[in-house]
Parts: sequence; C-alpha cells; structure tokens
Amino acid sequence: MKLAYYPGCVSQSTGKEMDLSTRAVCAALGIELEELSDWNCCGATHVSNEMVASGLAARNMAQTDLPIMTPCSICYSNLRSAVLRLEEPEVREKVNAVLDQKYSGATIRHALDVILESLAKKDERIVMPLKELKVAPYYGCLLTRPAGQYSPQFPNILEELIRRLEAEPV
Repeated sequence: MKLAYYPGCVSQSTGKEMDLSTRAVCAALGIELEELSDWNCCGATHVSNEMVASGLAARNMAQTDLPIMTPCSICYSNLRSAVLRLEEPEVREKVNAVLDQKYSGATIRHALDVILESLAKKDERIVMPLKELKVAPYYGCLLTRPAGQYSPQFPNILEELIRRLEAEPV
C-alpha cells in the first residue's frame, strides 16, 4: 500500500516520537509513505476563518492523487473538515482561484485506521505481543469529531488495535 504522508507541524517539534514511530511501524507493515513535498500547516485549531482553513488544507491535498495519511488527530480533523467544505462548489471555486495546483478531491486517513487495516487478525509481524497488558484507550476530542469517520459516542478503533496487539482494553 502506498500513501501520501502528511506529518503535520507537531512532527517537527513536540511530536517527533509520534512521527518516527509512525514511519517505523508503517515500514514494518510494508506501507510505503511518500511525504508531501513543501507541506504547510493544516491551520490547526486556531484558524477561525473557514476559507483560510480550507485553502491551507487544499494546498496540501492538491499535491497528490494518493490517499493522505496523518498520525495527528488535529490534522486529521482539519483535513477531513476541509474535504467536506470543499465539496461545496462555491467554496472549491474560491479556494482554487488562489492555488497553484487545483484541488479536485482527497481521501484522508488516520494512521490508526491504516495500521489496523494492515494488521491481520493473527499477524506474524507482531513480534512482541502485549499479552497480559491492560491498556486504557484515550481518543481525545478531535479523532472522532466533528468530521471523524469513527462514532463519537462509541468509538472502538483503539480497542480493536489493542486487541490485535494481544493486550486487553480497559
């Protein structure tokens, strides 16, 4: 599987470990990551102007035809929200008027989803099963809302991944 990789700003600062871990796990699972060239901030949560936020996201998304994966929940939420806003012809027209490369649509995936999909139910690539380890999943507020693909009331992707790694979700 080949995906475009959007590491996000946090990967350059406080989230270096998340970036390194994501790259290492994907490599071990045979997932080829092609980092977006010259990517910009997704707008994080502080961009309150929806047109600016949509433009920032669209600039990144217009660089590739591949599905885009990010390990950052804020980036995931912002990119997915922008995809929904950019479905409106008026918004897409305004955004494309200022972009060098025109946005024509994108698929955004979170690293958790990609990793879980890549692991078989009993996967021989899991060299250190987490047997007898109890793990409490924490979703935060942006992975499941507002434009996340997981149920905001009853998310289960982390529990599924924990079980796949042979630990026990609590």
